[in-house]
Amino acid sequence: MTKTKPIQLTTEEIRTTWDYKDGEFFWKKSGAGRKLNRPAGSFCSNGYRRIALKGRCYLAHRLTWLWHGRELIDGLVIDHIDNNPANNHIENLQQISQGENNRRREYIKNSKGCVCFHKARQKWEVKIMRNYKNTYLGLFQTREEAVECLENYRNEQARSDSSTSDGAGRETSEAL
Repeated sequence: MTKTKPIQLTTEEIRTTWDYKDGEFFWKKSGAGRKLNRPAGSFCSNGYRRIALKGRCYLAHRLTWLWHGRELIDGLVIDHIDNNPANNHIENLQQISQGENNRRREYIKNSKGCVCFHKARQKWEVKIMRNYKNTYLGLFQTREEAVECLENYRNEQARSDSSTSDGAGRETSEAL
């Protein structure tokens, strides 16, 4: 586990540098490639927005926490409640331990399928592996829809398997 470097900015410095609106930061002053009408920073490959200032990169969700006057407590991390790293609304953030954050990860995995957040498309993706073949089941707006899709698929497969086998995994002659 990598330890997050402490932010060297105060709430006042953050508020004088950026405006915060609808979960996004906007530069208060233009220059050096900064655009006033676009959100500050860029997305990392892991889906988190980072914003550079004076040669240092800051994660937007941590800046959001501080912008709202909250304290970053040593040993705790800022977690996205909906597991969407691009959703930096203060209502979507909570400060929890790293262990709790690990337990909250939104991967529902077993040998038959997985539901995970597709960062680039900002949707929930469902994939399954059956008979050593990966099958893509689709993208969904909500985690609940994705889990329902996976459960429906599993139920269909269970019904299909029980009607075509003798209970020991062998196909019956009726199914052939």
